[in-house]
Amino acid sequence: MGDVMFDGNRQTRKERKRAVSLVMQDVNHQLFSDSVWNECLLAVGGQDNESTHAQIEATLSKLDLSDKAQVHPMALSGGQKQRLSLACALLSGRKVLLLDEPTSGLDFDHMLEVVSLVRGISETGTAIILVTHDREFLNRCCDSVIELNAASKESF
Repeated sequence: MGDVMFDGNRQTRKERKRAVSLVMQDVNHQLFSDSVWNECLLAVGGQDNESTHAQIEATLSKLDLSDKAQVHPMALSGGQKQRLSLACALLSGRKVLLLDEPTSGLDFDHMLEVVSLVRGISETGTAIILVTHDREFLNRCCDSVIELNAASKESF
């Protein structure tokens, strides 16, 4: 099989789970709180202080969700839920982000915002693994792509 390494060190399954944040394609399965704000608080481990508040406010602003802070996550549109899940993944501070169809439900302008965000995150040293069918998104934000299909594996 092989080993999973972070910074040259083997990682146990438990360590890998703590290092990776997942944004699912169907984000309805990962939103639990009674408000956007509280969902973000969960992502930062419940740390309710000024520094955390500033971080949450900045992240919600980047993802065009500032005006939704007190809204129940299930009252959001599909694209807003997708952006909230991405916000939570960012706020978690994990080393690896696994994004499954991160642009599903997003319009073009919000897709471009996610492109910018993904590029910015990758520049901080966070590893990003994307699973998507959105070639335009891939072309705009990825430095390398591995395409998997039943017949072959291609890299471009």
